[in-house]
Amino acid sequence: MYTFRYRTIPGALWLTAMNIVVCVYTGTYILLATTIRAPETLAFLEHLQLALGTLSVACWFLFVLTYTGRAELLGRRGHGAVVAVLAGVFVLNLTGPLHGLVFAEVIVDLSGDVPIVDTESNAIHVVQLLALFSLSPIGLVYLHRSLSEHDELFSEQAFALIVGSVSPYVAAGIDVMQLEPDPAMPLLPLGFGAMSVALTYAAARHRLFEFVPATRRIGEARALQQLDDGIVIVSTDGTVLQINESASQLLDCDRSACLGEPLSTLHETGDHGPADVPKTIDRLGRRLQTNRSAVEGRTGDVMGYAIVYRDITEKQQRRQRIKVLNRLLRHNVRNELAVVEGLTQLADTDDPKQRRQRIDEIETVIEGLVDLSRQAHSVERHLSVTDRTIERVPVADVVVRVAERLRQEYPTADVDTDVPAELAVSTYAQQFEVVLENIAENGIQHNEAADAHLSITAARDADGVAVRVTDNGPGIPPHKLQAIEASESSQLYHGSGLGLWLSSWVVTVLGGDLDFEVTDEGTRVRIRIPDRSDG
Repeated sequence: MYTFRYRTIPGALWLTAMNIVVCVYTGTYILLATTIRAPETLAFLEHLQLALGTLSVACWFLFVLTYTGRAELLGRRGHGAVVAVLAGVFVLNLTGPLHGLVFAEVIVDLSGDVPIVDTESNAIHVVQLLALFSLSPIGLVYLHRSLSEHDELFSEQAFALIVGSVSPYVAAGIDVMQLEPDPAMPLLPLGFGAMSVALTYAAARHRLFEFVPATRRIGEARALQQLDDGIVIVSTDGTVLQINESASQLLDCDRSACLGEPLSTLHETGDHGPADVPKTIDRLGRRLQTNRSAVEGRTGDVMGYAIVYRDITEKQQRRQRIKVLNRLLRHNVRNELAVVEGLTQLADTDDPKQRRQRIDEIETVIEGLVDLSRQAHSVERHLSVTDRTIERVPVADVVVRVAERLRQEYPTADVDTDVPAELAVSTYAQQFEVVLENIAENGIQHNEAADAHLSITAARDADGVAVRVTDNGPGIPPHKLQAIEASESSQLYHGSGLGLWLSSWVVTVLGGDLDFEVTDEGTRVRIRIPDRSDG
């Protein structure tokens, strides 16, 4: 029972079961050769030997499937069905003398020193033999393939596994063709014995259960499914053969539904199909970078393609934010310091009134720089959600807090709100409030009208909420909107602050979007925030 020590290793239990069956199988031949002479008992032993032989081959095949990591071909239900079929066949063979469905006739010759039992097959016996001999090449192919894939690790075990597995089939072939030298000395138990000894020897001496092909095969499959990058494997004509979980999410497709479908149903391809996949793909508001490599056979022929999809959306957004911050801070700080330098020179006057005026102007510029620095410092803090959790946010509470702060800071402005008390959305609470406050403050801060007015309303949207901020100011300049909407730092309006940029970036983090509408009556900004109650 050496192999039972490794019962937690793939294949060890089936090998143990096979060893037990082979021991019992060999024991029946010893009984037949030494003590049993009754024809009825000999006929029963013939049926029992067939039952045990079938069971041992089935255990060997299941050992191969499990050991090589191909047990998933059967699945849990498949394993249950196999066990049920084996039990049924075992009982059918064991009860053969009662119903006569296995052998048409059992002929017992007691004339020699050792009884010789011959049989005439029925259809069930023939079907069993065909099934058993069909399992042989399939199992050997799986075994050879796994060993050839891992030849450096399995060079010592390979010979024992192959020879041990082939032995009973060679003996069975000799027996079926009646080529054995002495009918009284059957070769089949010797073949099974050789297989059992060889596999057990490989386990004991050649670390059969320390380097298991199943570990690498299953590990590769698990790693493929757990990669953050999406991977799709297609044939040369573009048929999807494999797709991991990440690719299913990135390309928005059900994994089982994608298999067997053309790659072009997932995203656009070039004129040459999978050999001409675009370098970048825009999908569901995300930008995916693709990397295609050919899958080649041993002869160098292209058998298909493996395509890796990497989500570079955040990387591009981060790069764009750095460019914006760099250009804005460098340009605005340089310009404002030049203003301070000029005002300092103008403040060098004997007129106290002019000196006080220049100092006040300098303080205003410095306050603007401090405010710009504060905004820049808050960018990364508000854009990072790694340490935050999604909450159920009452929209009315957020709107009331923002409106109250605006009324205190801009007491001459008229701020009104209209939000249903029950309206709520699952999102990042702090980021949501930052976006709303920046948009609303921008609407008041640049409104020089005597009757400055700001309205904040909110309502349920298709998949979240839509908050509308309307003001009666002069409107956001077109060049500033173009810079925000194009997300290109080269179009940055250097006179602007970071408020609108921060709002645009944070809304993207929330999965929403901003929509600006500028008219002669003012500006209306729609903030769409999706509900992320699914996490």
